[in-house]
Amino acid sequence: MIAKNFLKIFVALLVGIAGGIVGYFLIPYLTHTPLANKLNLSTSPTIINQTKKIIITENTGIQEVIDNVSLSVVGVVTLDKNKILSKNTGFILTSDGLVLTSCYSKLNKKTEYRVINEEGIYNAKVLKIDKKNSLVLLKIEKDNLPVVSLGDINNIKLGERIILMGKEVKIKNIDDLNSYSLYSIANVGTVRKITESLLFINLTKENSIISGGPLVDVKGEVIGMNLVDESGNTKAVPIEIIRKFVNL
Repeated sequence: MIAKNFLKIFVALLVGIAGGIVGYFLIPYLTHTPLANKLNLSTSPTIINQTKKIIITENTGIQEVIDNVSLSVVGVVTLDKNKILSKNTGFILTSDGLVLTSCYSKLNKKTEYRVINEEGIYNAKVLKIDKKNSLVLLKIEKDNLPVVSLGDINNIKLGERIILMGKEVKIKNIDDLNSYSLYSIANVGTVRKITESLLFINLTKENSIISGGPLVDVKGEVIGMNLVDESGNTKAVPIEIIRKFVNL
């Protein structure tokens, strides 16, 4: 009886050892055979939900904002009897032709405005003026125009990254205002100070051409309008004042 029990135990041990050897050496080999592929015997883990991490660098994001907003930025020329008084920037508020720009310092009843984009040059009618905040609302006869998105001043923080944008117009022939070249301008800075009437940024000595252009956050929303004097000193009219002025 004892011998029979011992034999059973010995056989069980041999079977266990053989099974271990087969599992360790033979199964991994079989999983790589054509038969294993058909039977789906792979030992690799199955991924149910694969996720991808997409990293957008700051420079890439800013470039995308510039590319998108630039479509709504225009050049603005003020004239008196075909004499150019000033050249600056504006931006399109509505697809049917409302344009905001800065106020020419010597504005009078004879001052004429021209709005210029990549498609052409347009006569502009002055709808509204706020000399205190240097705002001028223009209207051009053009439809389906690309427009800017307006932001919220309450979301702006000190030190936040912002983008100044503008369009430079170069007139090739003073007797033919349609002969022009248009160039985009952009610069990156940060918000230095916020008041109810002005936004101050860390950039100085900017090109006065960008006066009247949009001040944009990294989401591509307009948070103000650039004001640059002839000395290059830069500040901006906050978006809340602009909203009240244009009633948007």
